[in-house]
Amino acid sequence: MGATSLSSGVLRVVARRDDLGLAERDDLRVVRAGDHEPGVIPEDYRSGVPALRAAHPDDAEQVAPLLDQLGYPAAVADVAARLARLDADPATSVLVAHEGGRLVGLAATHLRANLERDAPTCRLTALVVHTSARRRGVARTLLEAVISEAERQGCERVEVTLRPEREAAEALYRSAGFEERPLRLILALGAG
Repeated sequence: MGATSLSSGVLRVVARRDDLGLAERDDLRVVRAGDHEPGVIPEDYRSGVPALRAAHPDDAEQVAPLLDQLGYPAAVADVAARLARLDADPATSVLVAHEGGRLVGLAATHLRANLERDAPTCRLTALVVHTSARRRGVARTLLEAVISEAERQGCERVEVTLRPEREAAEALYRSAGFEERPLRLILALGAG
């Protein structure tokens, strides 16, 4: 399993040591941008699970339909601009799952420092798998990558918000150990 670093400006892709033939599940190997070819986990790492890598602005044409499936339609040009903006933010990362040049899923995160706690919090802002690739472990692989990287970054927790009708997503998060913390209030502002 691989993951993009939450500090995407410095680290691009990480992989478990067992991807290198080593046994420890949660020990990660870091591949720094520019130091080596980006490390990706091969598609056959686990049967049917695609490779993972950091998203790039030129992925916008394939990311836009994924965002639409998540309920956030956007023009390709807008998605490209967002991906470029997020790529420049060292606290944010977007990880994509791909099969043979086709994106089949993505996970976006934001690392947040806290005043009330010593450790940072990882906020999972988006996780979506293309309808044609669901029920094959893609979402779980993306989620595991997010959790592993959050742990490596010293985060205290991973947070996610989802709509009540997303029962499959809720089941995935609960199976990974997420617990419900009710009462989240939001004030929508004019900018978005």
